[in-house]
Amino acid sequence: MHSFKTQRLEVIKNIQEVWPNFKVKIDKFKQADKDKMENDLKNGFKDIRKTWLAGEHPDVKEHWPPRVIIGKQVGEAKELMKKEDDNLEVRLM
Repeated sequence: MHSFKTQRLEVIKNIQEVWPNFKVKIDKFKQADKDKMENDLKNGFKDIRKTWLAGEHPDVKEHWPPRVIIGKQVGEAKELMKKEDDNLEVRLM
C-alpha cells in the first residue's frame, strides 16, 4: 500500500507527463476563442474595451463570450436580495 505522499507524487508525475500534449489542445481552444473575440469586438462590441479588461489585465480571466453581464446599467438598479449582520451588508442588485 502506498502512502498518501507517494500517491501524490505519482499523480504529479503523471500530470507532468501528459501536460505538454494537454497544453497544445488547450492552446488551440484559447486561440479560437481569442480570434472569435477579436472578430466580435471589431464587428459589434466596439466600445467594450472601455469597460472590460479581459485579455488586457493580468488579474482578469480571459474568456469569450463573457460569462457575466458587462457594460453600463440601463435604468434604475433593483435590489433583489439583502443580507446583513453587525459587521457586513451584502446586496444583490
